[in-house]
Amino acid sequence: MDQVTAEERQRWIEYFIPLAEQGDPDAQLAVGIGYANGVMVEKDLMLAELWLRRAEEKKGEEATFVLIKTFSREESPKTLDIFAEKAEWELGATYLICGRYLMRNGDVKRGRLLLKKGWEKGNIIAGISFISSGYGKPWRFFLLPVVLPLLIESVIVKAKDQADERILE
Repeated sequence: MDQVTAEERQRWIEYFIPLAEQGDPDAQLAVGIGYANGVMVEKDLMLAELWLRRAEEKKGEEATFVLIKTFSREESPKTLDIFAEKAEWELGATYLICGRYLMRNGDVKRGRLLLKKGWEKGNIIAGISFISSGYGKPWRFFLLPVVLPLLIESVIVKAKDQADERILE
């Protein structure tokens, strides 16, 4: 909880907590993120999950993605439990986060499958991670001809459809 004054924290709490308690899904998401990151309020993963689950009812995968990302960052096995709650995710970034989690924890084969799925869902970072995970350390030099066109393509696709937030998450 650094670089934020006590006054800013108090204003944030007085503004967002009552809105979240009244059922505002954006405020619930903000409060969940607040507890997950521990910036405006003390870090508390149980409260983060509570508020993100409430936000999930109206915000859908956006809130679930934050929840999965939070538990992945904490290296919690709960990451995979939450991921398993749904057979198919729309956000490619969800597959990216879980794929990287699996790879960090030794399940490279399954992690690569999730990265590939994330790429198929339109997440270019998942695609780059999938491709690079198949090579050794010098992958950067050999994959530059593959990665650059992917990045250019993603920029073009993003420019064509500004409303689709899934493209470059």
